[in-house]
Amino acid sequence: MNFTFKMFISVVLLSLLYALPVYAEEEVSGEELKKLLSGNTAEGQLIRWETSHKTYFDPSGDMRRVDGKNNKEQGVWQVDKYGRLCIEVKKERCRTVKKRSDGGYNVYSRREELKYTFDKIVPGNPNNL
Repeated sequence: MNFTFKMFISVVLLSLLYALPVYAEEEVSGEELKKLLSGNTAEGQLIRWETSHKTYFDPSGDMRRVDGKNNKEQGVWQVDKYGRLCIEVKKERCRTVKKRSDGGYNVYSRREELKYTFDKIVPGNPNNL
């Protein structure tokens, strides 16, 4: 490859990197997570199902969610000793929550796979979930 072609490829790749939205993330502590979610509704995206969701986190530990396709589920939630959000519907799954620089939150699996987002936290249970 000649030098000009290498420079062209480098410029294109750098341009693509800057065009992608980048969010700096900071892991949320267990105490912050409890305060953030308890008695509130998180609205965001379910990545795997490519739909929106609204999830109410009752202070009692109950959790109720509805997605954009009107699928509903109920379960329980807690924050474990490692500061992860644990939700049990059929099976308990614990996830790491990271705050994005835009004010939203990303929720990851143990393998750092993005599972869902909390793009907005709404006080209370305005959707009567």
